[in-house]
Order: sequence, then C-alpha cells, then structure tokens
Amino acid sequence: ISACLVVASFAVMGLRGMEFSIEFVGGTSITFTDTGDTSIEDMRSAFADAGQNEATIQTTTSSDGDAGFVVRLTVTDATEAAGIANQIASQFGFDGNNIEVQTIGPDWGASVIQQSLIAFLVSLVLIIAYIGIRFRDFKMGIVAVVTLLHDLIIVIGVYALVGREFSPNAVAALLTILGYSLYDTVVVFHRITDNVRDMNIRCSFMTMANHSLNQVFIRSINTTLTSLIPVIGMLLFGGETLKDFAFAMVIGLVIGCYSSIAVATPLYSIWKVREDRYAKLQKKFGERIGAFEFERSGAGMAGSLGNSKSARLKTARVQAANAQAAMAAAGDVVVEIDEPAVGDGDAQAPGGSNALGEDGKPLYQQTVHNPRKAKKKKKR
Repeated sequence: ISACLVVASFAVMGLRGMEFSIEFVGGTSITFTDTGDTSIEDMRSAFADAGQNEATIQTTTSSDGDAGFVVRLTVTDATEAAGIANQIASQFGFDGNNIEVQTIGPDWGASVIQQSLIAFLVSLVLIIAYIGIRFRDFKMGIVAVVTLLHDLIIVIGVYALVGREFSPNAVAALLTILGYSLYDTVVVFHRITDNVRDMNIRCSFMTMANHSLNQVFIRSINTTLTSLIPVIGMLLFGGETLKDFAFAMVIGLVIGCYSSIAVATPLYSIWKVREDRYAKLQKKFGERIGAFEFERSGAGMAGSLGNSKSARLKTARVQAANAQAAMAAAGDVVVEIDEPAVGDGDAQAPGGSNALGEDGKPLYQQTVHNPRKAKKKKKR
C-alpha cells in the first residue's frame, strides 16, 4: 500500500506539477480589502485587460464580513506591480488604503528554497544520529528517516492532486507533521527495545515486534484522534491562512499514524532479522507471526509461557531448597525432601496447595524430625 501511495504521489507531481507561492518562485501578491459587490469574474477581466492573463485570484472574507481578493502575479518588478494595483483600484473605485502590494524577487525565493533544503537534510542527519545513539541501533534512525520521507512525499502528492498552493504555511505544517510522525515512531521503537532488553525472547523477532505494536496501538490511535479534533475545526471554520496549515495537518496526522504502525516497524523488523541472533530465532520459530513468548532472567524464575514440565519441576526444586535451608538454619527442624516424579500439576514448595502429581499424591514427601526430642529418647 505504501509503495503504491508513494508511486502515485510522484506520478501526480510529475503530471500536474506543484503550485508554489510567490515566497518560493518570486512574484507579486496584491491584497484588496472591502471590495464591495465586485465579483471574481470582474477582477479576472480587469487583470486580463492589464495584460495579466495568468493572474491567480482568490476571494477572501475579513473578520468583519467584508469581501476582498488576493491576487498573485508573476511580476517581480515592484514599480510595475504597484502600477497594476493602482490601475485596478481606479477602475473599481477601491480605497488606496485598502490595497497591499508585496513583491518578492526570484533570487530571494531561490535562496529560501536552498536554505530550507539544507536545513531539512541537516535535521535528517541529526535524527539518525540521535536515535542511533539513544537506542544503540542506527537501523532505527535510518528507518525513522525513511518513514518521514514517506509521509512527506504523500502529503506533497495530495497537494499536487488537489491543486492547492504550496505556501510557507504548508511548510510549517509539514514540519509539525514530521514531529508527530517521528514521536509515534520513537514510541514504538522504545517498546521494541524494552522487550528485547528485558526478556529472553522465545519467538521470532517479527512476533516480538508485532507484540510491541499491540502494546502501543491504542495509544497511537488515541493521540492522533485527539490531535485531529482541533485541526479539523481550523480547517472548517478558520481563515485562509489557517486552512492552508490545517489542510496539510489533517493529511499528515493520518499518514503519520499509519506509517509509524504499518511502515516503520515492518521495515525495521525485516532489516533486523538479517542479524545472526534473530536469523536463528527466525529459523527456529518460523516466519509466521505466532504467540509472543519470553523467559525472564530474574532469580527464582525458570521456564516460559510454554508451561513445560521441566520448568515447573525446576521452579519447585528451587523453592523447596530455599525452604529447607531456612528451616535448617532455625535449629528446630530438619526437612528431608524426596525427589518427586514429574506431574502435570504446577509444582510448588512444600506446603503449597496444589503441589500434586497425576495420581493425586504430593510431589514432595516431607519428613520432619525434631533433634531435641530424639536426644531425650536416647537418654531414656
């Protein structure tokens, strides 16, 4: 699915192209406020008469309910742009105080793009370095960056598909999206690292990674839904500036949640099972994702979730030996323990409520002697 989405995004960007704002390609933005009953068709006709057939015109509404227009031209000369704006204002009788002209040269736009790309590449390198050092595995950092690029490509592809202008507000939204996506990915990786560090795995790495995903799945969904609620509100009821930001955020939050679960972890697992340790587990337990089993390495614990007879017997022996040593140290009793037969019940230390074998007899036979009473009998 992810590969299809990425390929489709590149195809849309190649066929339809991107609509960049003047901040990136240079040009002029003319803002008209309080334009009365002037229609967008009248504005298009007026700019066409002024020789600006490629002018992009958008309608706006102020907080007071006044109508207006934002017109973007490819003109990069400030004097020429001001002349066009004054001509249109005179034609419709607009107040000169309600006109704002902003001209950006092409060199400045190219400089912004170059600096943005450099900053983005540096941030990717730092992300790889930090995650690699923090989790002691640079594979995690590389996979996290691949996931971020996946999110970025799809969001830009959607922009190209709907023909929405790519503005600095969209860039700010993309950076926010990358932060959310990276946060979700790091949470999943942290859970995987904890499971690997704290438990001796008795299953394939794929099974363990799937178990880690299940542990954080609901949390990721809830975080995304909570973030989407205010963003959707901005998209529906906000102004044009907020809508640019919210549009990218809605797409990015959904894609980021999806990628942290369905892209980052599978990619990392596929790469990780190539290591010798996990390749052996893969060969032993198979490629299918099964039940997650582990064995804790703490003292006094033996066995696994597999409930093996030998593990239960070993646990019972350890507990019984501890009980014998404690009673012998007290000086009152000495406990003699006969070796049990292996049964299907759960073996426990002497005195346990369910230390029975298949025949219903106790697994451990106890003989308790009181040394003091034995001495008195000899004297008599």
